[in-house]
Amino acid sequence: MTRLRDAILRARADGRAFLAAYWPAGYPSPATDAAFLRAVASADLVEVGVPFSDPSADGPVLQAASRQALDAGATVQHALDRVRDLRAEHAELPLALMTYANLVHHSGWEGFARRAAEAGADALILPDVPMEESGSIRAALADNGLAWVPFASPVSGVSRVAAAASQATGFLYLTANVGLTGQAGLPATAEATVRSTRAACGDVPLLAGFGVRGADDVRRLHRAGADGAIVGSALVERAPEGPEAVGRLVRALHGGGA
Repeated sequence: MTRLRDAILRARADGRAFLAAYWPAGYPSPATDAAFLRAVASADLVEVGVPFSDPSADGPVLQAASRQALDAGATVQHALDRVRDLRAEHAELPLALMTYANLVHHSGWEGFARRAAEAGADALILPDVPMEESGSIRAALADNGLAWVPFASPVSGVSRVAAAASQATGFLYLTANVGLTGQAGLPATAEATVRSTRAACGDVPLLAGFGVRGADDVRRLHRAGADGAIVGSALVERAPEGPEAVGRLVRALHGGGA
């Protein structure tokens, strides 16, 4: 739990943007995804997606990637194995699992949290768990040393942002766009959304995503007060070009705080 938050706070102290990179386990296939996960491991945080049949927060790019991974045989255990592989290769790299509540609930909150911790994860991200219904999963994560990552959006009121931030043991995840992942870019209101969210969440680590396409987007979010940015769809779109192209984009985005 502390590995993730400490890494964000070190980036804050250094005055640079923290970069989180998302990759769906099993994409393009369970036999080839390891190379892509290694390519995104130059980010500050790797979010390993556990493919799910109804990824309600994901736009077309990540929906298609999840479907392809599932059709190719990706499983929860495969995602956990990929986390384990990354932990063996990167002892200090923060790792998070990102998926949906139905899949985790099927395994049992406590059982899933234990398996995730044993694999080497630092946090769990579940975008479809409302703040008011998160108590059981937060308790299971805390019991297993895993961080909880709540969400805020451009339409979250001040009191709701503050309440979500009070639950965060990893970071507060701000969706800079209203809607799904993979949008064409950040809206003109992104900076104002970050500033208002920062004012409401205080010093809690704050990362923003949903529409991050390039280094300029990372800079915009960082200068407005976010600790950094989260990118997923823009990376997955590069998959046909191979792991090297994905890695180049991660490195370019990593300079976004300059």
